[in-house]
Amino acid sequence: MGVIAGLFGTIFIIRPGFQDVGLGQLAQLSAAPLFAASFIIAKKLTAKDNPSMIVGMLSLICSLTLLPGAILQWRTPTLTEVGWLSLSALLATAGHFTLTKAFAAAPIMVTQPLSFLQLVWATVIGVMLFGEPIDLRAVKRQPEEIPEEF
Repeated sequence: MGVIAGLFGTIFIIRPGFQDVGLGQLAQLSAAPLFAASFIIAKKLTAKDNPSMIVGMLSLICSLTLLPGAILQWRTPTLTEVGWLSLSALLATAGHFTLTKAFAAAPIMVTQPLSFLQLVWATVIGVMLFGEPIDLRAVKRQPEEIPEEF
């Protein structure tokens, strides 16, 4: 039921029919079950492997999986971009490590609801750092914005 509710929430945010659904939205929809599977696998592995090994294997498998797409889209990054990419990699690895430690310490039913806070943090950071307005249409749609076919 949780997966179905999450799928409906995703469709609500994407709003197909009200805007074009692009490659980015489709990529997120296909990535969601893969993330769910990786969380379940990580949880199972915490019973016998240490978090460093799990995160190391995750990093290796993700790098090898994403390598073909990176090669197809490759452009040499600037020194500044290498710095930002390195910081991003460091923070992502630390996040995966702490998440794996959480999986070892508690049932996945306890740890995963906290991931919904990502939407809150992404909204706050988007407003504060990037000046993105909050999309109130996702909260309440005005009648004049609804196409006639609906």
